[in-house]
Amino acid sequence: MPTPERPTLGPGTASVSDRTDPLTAIAIGTLSQAVDMLREDLAIANGSLLSERERAERAERQLQTERQDVCRRIDELQTLLTEGRRLIDTLHIDLADARTAAMISGSEAAALRAQADERRGWRLLRRLRWALRAASEWR
Repeated sequence: MPTPERPTLGPGTASVSDRTDPLTAIAIGTLSQAVDMLREDLAIANGSLLSERERAERAERQLQTERQDVCRRIDELQTLLTEGRRLIDTLHIDLADARTAAMISGSEAAALRAQADERRGWRLLRRLRWALRAASEWR
């Protein structure tokens, strides 16, 4: 409970009663100025804090937007990769078909050469037979 001889000063009160000692009055004035300066510093700090929060929120929104863009780009690249793999598989199948066709055509060519050689051989045998018949008839 406050004493009746000393008045109670509230926050920001700069008035001092006449009964107060001059040193106490100076101390109270100095403290009052210090409190005012601290209030100003606090207001500046609060303003800085608010601007930093806004800057952090902007950075967070930008990061979120960039993250969405990166996710979208990843999806596009995965789609391209899937399409590329499908194309590679198709090309492997086409290559295997081409190799098989080359082997088949090589085998068919060899068979045709063998038939041609055989037919040439038959012609040669016919000529030799004809020549032998003709020679035996001449004797």
